[in-house]
Amino acid sequence: MANIKDQSFVSDDSNYGEFLSTSNYELIGVQFVPSVTASVSQIILRMQREGSPTGNIWAEIYSDNGDEPNAQIGADSEVVNAGTMATSWGAITFTFAAPIALVEGTKYWIVLNGNSADSDATNNTNWSSDSTTPVYSHKGFASWNGAAWTVAEGTTHTPSFEEWYDDTTIIISQRDSSAYFL
Repeated sequence: MANIKDQSFVSDDSNYGEFLSTSNYELIGVQFVPSVTASVSQIILRMQREGSPTGNIWAEIYSDNGDEPNAQIGADSEVVNAGTMATSWGAITFTFAAPIALVEGTKYWIVLNGNSADSDATNNTNWSSDSTTPVYSHKGFASWNGAAWTVAEGTTHTPSFEEWYDDTTIIISQRDSSAYFL
C-alpha cells in the first residue's frame, strides 16, 4: 500500500485557532473535495503547541450538509499527544487505522477533535492557516462552540491540510461507466 496525496493547501501565515483551549473552539475543521473515489488513510495538518498542553488530539472526517460539517463518517484517526508537538510549525500526521471511503467530487470536512484536562489560553495547540491570500476553492473553516457550527468563507482563513488516500482503494471510472479496483 502506498499513500498518495490528493487535496492540499499548505501555509504558515497565521494561527487558524487555538485548539484544546478553554477560551476557544471545541471542534475545528476545513472543507475539502476529493478528486478521486478512494479511502482516505492520512490527514496531515501544519500545527504547533503553545506552552504545555495536555491531552490528545485526533482527526475525524465529516459529511457535508449545506456547506457545514454534518456527521462523522468512519472512525477517529490515531491520537497525537498534544504535549509532544513542537513549538514551531510542523507537519502532524493523523493516520486512520481503517481508511475511510470517500467519493470523488463530494464535499467533506476534516475536523480536529481532542480532550484536555488543563489546557488554556497559554497551553494549547494551533492549526496553521493563510489569512492573506487563501486560494483553496472551498469553504475556509468551521468551528463548533458546543451548540452550533460557524463557517467562514475561504477568503478569511484557509487552514493548512493535506488529504492522503490509500492507492489500493482507488476506483477508476471507465468510458462504459463501469468501475474497477486497482
